[in-house]
Amino acid sequence: MDTIWYYAVGQEQKGPVSEAELIGLYQAGTINDDTLVWRDGMANWAPYRQAGPGRSQAATVPEPLSLPAVSAESGFSEAQAKQAVQGPSIGLLVTGILVALDSLLAILFNIFGVAIQLPSGFGDPEIERMLKMMDSGMGLVVSVVKLGLAGLTIYAALEMGKLRNHALVTAMLVINMIPCCNGCCCLIGLPIGIWGLTVLAKPEIKKLFH
Repeated sequence: MDTIWYYAVGQEQKGPVSEAELIGLYQAGTINDDTLVWRDGMANWAPYRQAGPGRSQAATVPEPLSLPAVSAESGFSEAQAKQAVQGPSIGLLVTGILVALDSLLAILFNIFGVAIQLPSGFGDPEIERMLKMMDSGMGLVVSVVKLGLAGLTIYAALEMGKLRNHALVTAMLVINMIPCCNGCCCLIGLPIGIWGLTVLAKPEIKKLFH
């Protein structure tokens, strides 16, 4: 099986490429003796002159801190993981913003007495009284709670893009799949939640979360 290699151009990781492709890049002048390279089995990145194909790797070569980390088990880099979570994190961010706007409007409606009129004609004055109470005081409480959840959703979306707080991100994806937690936004919360949970369940991505 051909060895898989990664190489760095500036501070950006490139690859994976086969050993033959890496040699071809070296012969074409795309990379040189000072280009940092890495393959499975190497503890750290090293210059091509010391660790390239056919070269003997130096015993101690400092790993550049600014270069994306690579999982030695799967060859899956942090940059690749961030790219994989980018879609669902943006979707979760949009969901949080929509829920926040909806909650703010509901709060303003309740505070300024512009609440949406509930249908009448239930025939039972007690039921109508309870519904009106929920439309005012209880509705305000629910809207405030939803606004708090929206804030957590936005925060979780930003953390997801940075590969941080795996537990919080998972929890907010699940919560936003529940209709009563985000109202009409469940129409986008459900597919985004399924998408995000599927991505987060991948071991090579989960292990790169901080």
